[in-house]
Parts: sequence; structure tokens; C-alpha cells
Amino acid sequence: FMPLYTRAAHNPFPWLSETVLISLPLAGYLLAIVLVSPFARPLARWLGPRRLLILAAAPTIAAHLWLYWATSVPEIVASRTMLGVGYAFVTLACQDYVIDNTPRDERDRSLGMFSTVLFGGIFCGTALGGVLADRLGQSNVFLLSATFVLISTLLIFSLVADTASRGGGIRAKAARPPLLAVLRNWHFAALVFGIAIPGNVCLQAFISYLVALTLDSLGASPADIGRTLMVYFLAIALVGPLAGRAAERGIPVSAVALSGGLLCGISLLTGAIQPSEITIFLAVLG
Repeated sequence: FMPLYTRAAHNPFPWLSETVLISLPLAGYLLAIVLVSPFARPLARWLGPRRLLILAAAPTIAAHLWLYWATSVPEIVASRTMLGVGYAFVTLACQDYVIDNTPRDERDRSLGMFSTVLFGGIFCGTALGGVLADRLGQSNVFLLSATFVLISTLLIFSLVADTASRGGGIRAKAARPPLLAVLRNWHFAALVFGIAIPGNVCLQAFISYLVALTLDSLGASPADIGRTLMVYFLAIALVGPLAGRAAERGIPVSAVALSGGLLCGISLLTGAIQPSEITIFLAVLG
């Protein structure tokens, strides 16, 4: 319901079109992830994943509280940008923790389980968020989200083991990966620019933006929008581990990625040709 929440807020920029205005919180969120992600892994190696997770809770909780009190579009954009910082730190720190604490031959399955848990949480949050926004009001959902983040931080403090820093005083410059050298591998570059980037653009533009606006124009309630979106994350949670098992059994990763990309494109056509609640549901499922 974030696009609907933004559209209802005070707009101090009347010269901006509504379409651009609604997309600003998403743009700030994605920009923060892009700018912060290169520093997340060096910080995780320097501080340790546990400490970085606890530190990332501060901007995440603050962003949700700010969203609760926000009344204008600039406040929503700023808080969503802050939330992107916390999301980047938390996600990459969790991935590093999984990699550091699992044997090499079990990493694919472990990362698949991590993705399942991650999208399972998003699945539950999307479903509950839409229902609670319909029952309690949209702003109250952010207050509840801040409470859940606080509880998660306490669980991390109590249950996650503190791993020693690998940097040994070496800061982010030494730990920074040679990005340009990696992109010279055309197999990796094809995966990044042909699958990963288009997939994330599709996720953010379609799932996080267009679905809510399209269903709202068709007369769907926030609860109905939440139930439709949760189908996407449910599919990710169920299919994600299967991709890891397919790689372990010798099926080429390129074949798995290509089949997923084709299915995604075909499913999107169903919603583009004839927008309706059923076709949007099928597009989200695909």
C-alpha cells in the first residue's frame, strides 16, 4: 500500500505529476541500496555480521517511526531512503553470516534456505500489512513494523554468535571486491545484466509499484492488494530452494535462470494485454 500511502500524503511539489510523485519513495529506497551495498560487506568483515545487524536496526527502526509520523511526501521519501540503508546492511550481513558458518558444499542450499526465510517474512508482512492497513489504518502498520524490528534486534543480540573480524584492522579499501575485473567474465556479466538487473527492475517496478496502483484503479481494497502480492513471495519461498537443489544435481544454472526469465516474461504479458484482477494475479504468480 506504499504507493497509496504516498498519494494520500501532502504534496509540496504541485508541479510534479502524480506518477512521478508516487515513485519517489521507491526511487530513494533503491538508490540507498545501490549506494550503501558496496560498503556493507567490508563493514561486515570489519565489525562482524552480528554487530552490523545490531547497528543496522537503528536506522530501520527510526525509518519506520518516521513513516508513522510522516505527513508529507518529502518525509516519506527520506524515511524510505533511510530504510533502504538498513535493508542493505541487514541483508548482506545475513548472507555473510550464512556463508561464514556453513561448509562450502552446503552453501547453495544454505543460501536457498536464507532466501526462503527472507521471502517468507516478506510474504507474511505483505499479507498482514495489507489486512492491517485496511483494519487499523496505514500509518499504524509502520508502528507495528518498528516493534517487530526491535524484537528481531533483541533476538539477534541473544541468539546470534559474535564472529571475529576478518579484517584485522584492514578497512573497506582492502576488502573491496574487484568489480570491473569480475565483469570481464562474460558469463557473469550476462547473468548480471541479462537476469539479475532486469529481474530486480521487474520486482521493484511491477511488484512494488504497478500492482498496487493497477489493483486500486480496479477497485481492490488494501487487503486484496496485500493478498495478491503475497502470492509472489509465496512462490519465491517455495521455488527458491528448488533452484539450489537443481544446481546441486548438475542442472546448469543458466538453464534455470533462462527458464525463469521466460516464465516471468510470459506471465507479465497476461497482465499487460488485458489488465484485470485475474490477469494481474497470474502475472504476480509467474
